[in-house]
Amino acid sequence: MINTNIATDAYTQLTIPNNDIMAIPFNGEFGHLSLFNIYNDCTHNNSLSSLSTYLSSSHHIAQPTPNNHMIWLGDLNHHHPLWEPEINRHLGFSDVAIQPLFNLLNEYDMDLAFPPGISTYETATHNWTHLDNVWHSHHNSDPIISCNMNPCIRPPKANHLPIITIIELPIARTSSPPFHDFRSIDFVEFNTMLKAHLN
Repeated sequence: MINTNIATDAYTQLTIPNNDIMAIPFNGEFGHLSLFNIYNDCTHNNSLSSLSTYLSSSHHIAQPTPNNHMIWLGDLNHHHPLWEPEINRHLGFSDVAIQPLFNLLNEYDMDLAFPPGISTYETATHNWTHLDNVWHSHHNSDPIISCNMNPCIRPPKANHLPIITIIELPIARTSSPPFHDFRSIDFVEFNTMLKAHLN
């Protein structure tokens, strides 16, 4: 879902053979920024495998130069002391299961953008954990202005809390074409003209 105010020639869609990954690169005067929205199932790492396969062959598309940026965000379904709240340090995590994520983060030099220790997911037993994350390329210049959770706009019955990420991204905007203001119509005159045209 991309705002229609953003010019359509300012972005494309990357073709990744996995329905749980959506990737959009944005281009503009700022350079190049690729957003990857990722859902990783809690029972396997198929999405991470697909991401690894894509980047190994098409990294030059997602990040054409080292100065360009990538942002990975979504529900990665992994617990780890690096981001879980202190109260959840008891949650078990498998080194084997989480290693593909760490391999990708190390290989592509990604930093955690979303503050650690903030809960984003409510379990069936009403415990709060940190399953959603935002990662960004390691650079001196960071396009992310802020990244935090906002419980006030939690959708009804949703068990995930929304993470709001604000990015400095000066890209082309669409120009709004003029449109008819139907509220200001003189309907007496309109009906007279309509009747004449219909006749």
